[in-house]
Amino acid sequence: MRLLLLLLSISILFACSSKSNEELIVGEWKMEGFDLSEADTSVGERQREVMEGFSNKDGGLILKFAADKTLQTVINANGRKFDMRGTYSLADEGNTLVVQMEEDQIEVDEERSKIQSLSADTLKLKVEQGVIIVYSRNPG
Repeated sequence: MRLLLLLLSISILFACSSKSNEELIVGEWKMEGFDLSEADTSVGERQREVMEGFSNKDGGLILKFAADKTLQTVINANGRKFDMRGTYSLADEGNTLVVQMEEDQIEVDEERSKIQSLSADTLKLKVEQGVIIVYSRNPG
């Protein structure tokens, strides 16, 4: 009986300590690069070269997810800084990231990415053509 109670207590502890994707995604994420291991054949050689040569030397790309479902995207490239804002939500039981940028900032109405994995320190988003974008939590 004691063993059963101990196992039940441990199970409850683990269930309560695990965070949902809704909770884990909140914070600041810095793009680290691309994982092309699942990319389909429509990704051309030149595209692959550009992605594989990605560097954060200019500051790269930062995503800032707030608990109120607002999103700030900061891009530093070629000495220029772009600051875009929008909203986000999670669909498909927290497995799909849906981003809606403010109208005047981007032509696409809505962008959907599959959450390949999400932990306390790493976010991997699978986008078009099977490309996976890898982010690390920015302590910022």
